[in-house]
Amino acid sequence: MKQGAPEFFRQAEAVLREALARWTRSQVAADDVLDALALTWTARRIVSGEAERLPAEPERDSQGLRMEIWG
Repeated sequence: MKQGAPEFFRQAEAVLREALARWTRSQVAADDVLDALALTWTARRIVSGEAERLPAEPERDSQGLRMEIWG
């Protein structure tokens, strides 16, 4: 069964609280945990086919890499 956004965000909040309680600020920063959670959310959406690429037809940078964001 696919996990909905509200449940994911409840779990994400618990992960953030646990990480901040378990490790000192010099070991892990809140924004690093939030970045990891955002990557997890996006990866799940890509795998499930729910994610969208913005823009739909991205430009390429000087190295040939697509300049895009997924959400």
